[in-house]
Amino acid sequence: MIYLTYHFSWSSPLYVQINQFITGRLALGKNAFNLYPLNWFGTREVQFIGSGGSTESVLNYNYVDSSYVQMLFTYGIVPVALLVGIYVIVSKYEFKKGRYLFVAILSLIAINCMIEAFWFVPTYNIFMFTLFATEVVKKKPANSLSYSEEIGGI
Repeated sequence: MIYLTYHFSWSSPLYVQINQFITGRLALGKNAFNLYPLNWFGTREVQFIGSGGSTESVLNYNYVDSSYVQMLFTYGIVPVALLVGIYVIVSKYEFKKGRYLFVAILSLIAINCMIEAFWFVPTYNIFMFTLFATEVVKKKPANSLSYSEEIGGI
């Protein structure tokens, strides 16, 4: 998404079609690349102005919906690269462990964050915390008793 946004051009029919398909997100991201410098560790001076859920038009609307692009400006190149790296490493590790559902969840979040700016918002991405957990899903040994059997239940 960062690549597509950075290289977006109105003169390229392919980029224009992709931009239309994702409702103008490439053009808004490209505008951010044109207006703000990239820093290794970001800056808090970047102001993304959105509609805030309103249906009324907003002057100077420049809200970048891509989590990757937005975090690149606010947090910087190094933190975004680290977070993407952590996602890749954890996904590979979980895949090797056979935890395919967790890998699918991480993949869907990664895809969703291309067009939504909620990657680092805990209320929308609770799975962010599981990246740092040592055991996300603990498998029960085949010969172990269930809880009801342990307490003498049915």
